[in-house]
Amino acid sequence: MLPRDRRYITAVAHFNEGDYLSAKEAATDALRHDRECRQAEALKTAAEEKIARDGVIGVGAVSVGAAVIGGLIGALASSSSRRR
Repeated sequence: MLPRDRRYITAVAHFNEGDYLSAKEAATDALRHDRECRQAEALKTAAEEKIARDGVIGVGAVSVGAAVIGGLIGALASSSSRRR
């Protein structure tokens, strides 16, 4: 088995497990051994898209969480000022 093939198979395994960062690194490593490997290039692109999408979802989740916490703090602050 060629080193490129081992690295590509490793990249596929990482991708299937949802470890997109490791999949991208392994695909990049496979491309270092063979720049013409279309499968590794496609897998690297797919991993980059998943990483970008997960990043956008993560930023959205953090924003929602911050808004909820801000709302709770505001509600608590206004209810404590009413009691005085």
